[in-house]
Amino acid sequence: MKFYLVAEGSTDQPIFERAIKTWCGEQAELILLEPQMDATTGRHDSFGYEGVLNWCNKMAGEKGKSIRGFFYFNQAKAVIVHLDADIAEELSLNSIMFQPSQNRVEWVEDILKSILSDLMSAPEIKIILAVPKMMTETWLLSTYDREELKKRSIIVSDYEEYPDVEQALVELGYEEKRDKPGRLKKFQNLYSTDPRYGARIETYAAVIEKECTQFEKFKESILSVNTA
Repeated sequence: MKFYLVAEGSTDQPIFERAIKTWCGEQAELILLEPQMDATTGRHDSFGYEGVLNWCNKMAGEKGKSIRGFFYFNQAKAVIVHLDADIAEELSLNSIMFQPSQNRVEWVEDILKSILSDLMSAPEIKIILAVPKMMTETWLLSTYDREELKKRSIIVSDYEEYPDVEQALVELGYEEKRDKPGRLKKFQNLYSTDPRYGARIETYAAVIEKECTQFEKFKESILSVNTA
């Protein structure tokens, strides 16, 4: 059972993978399609939201030629396209910029759908949009009790609206970038092997579903293609 992922960064893969294995069983695989690994350095290329949008535009420009072949030869259940909605302000739709009064998740999803609409309507292609309201690491933060966070002066009412997730996780003891205080160190191996990252998603999946609507929505999308 194979799922493929196009993500802003390689560290998103362990988080999504542990969620999928929780819902579909250990036999489920999540293979990182983009960003690709640099054969020389052994590290994944820098991708970000621009890389994800470029990939989407490339697939749309090909009229789905390569992605149809990809599904046929790789027996893929679905390709997951990930964008964090914290970049909504950077994106325009029909030359209109995002406004603070608008729903940032819907804005990002509408942009992805406008690019991928033809592919998403093709029955032989399954594309799942994964759009955390701020960032994927929001789901990690939601596994910590509000009272526990308050003791560290981290006041959270709505986890999905909390603006500085990385700083909060650093204060909880997560690895910090040496040259960027308050920013998380992001290496795929760290997220895969340290129990505070991917494994924690699996342990606290039910808690995250309760606190984060986008996580619950992602679960529903995964289960819908897994049982199809």
